[in-house]
Amino acid sequence: MKYAIATLTFLMMAATGCAQHAMTLNAVDLTVIPPSKATSTYVYVFSRVTVTGTTCPVPSTGTYAMLNDSAATASPTYTDPAAGLKVCYVAQSKDTSVSPAAYSAPSNVVGPLTVPSDPLAPSLSAIPAVNSAEMVKPIPAPAMIPAKAVDKGLPSPVLTAEMVGLRAR
Repeated sequence: MKYAIATLTFLMMAATGCAQHAMTLNAVDLTVIPPSKATSTYVYVFSRVTVTGTTCPVPSTGTYAMLNDSAATASPTYTDPAAGLKVCYVAQSKDTSVSPAAYSAPSNVVGPLTVPSDPLAPSLSAIPAVNSAEMVKPIPAPAMIPAKAVDKGLPSPVLTAEMVGLRAR
């Protein structure tokens, strides 16, 4: 499987039969436009919330889960494999030169985006029995944007999103 950015041109080619395999858009490429005052100590944190309606919640409600906070990088892009979800996104600048790290206020909200399910994903036919010795520890809850985001004076980035997908071989 290869990841490919699905541009309008490629989608038109796939629709007209010029491509051998159809592309399903089942991930989202997020890109921030760094603030003009960004320094080399800034990294970008992307956050997502799953929704059912036609609007995205305000980021200050504390409902957006941080996707890459512990592995945030200076790269202004992030690909979220959100197959099968209806999602909204925000991004924040994070200044790693201070301790604890300072976060900007959330960016503009992008979404809601409805991301189709991955057609290549395996399906389960039955769940095997598990005895108590094989129990798996619960996954900790993701970090959330605080209900009252405190603006530490860091400029917020501007967020954009593009649907991307996997192409079958």
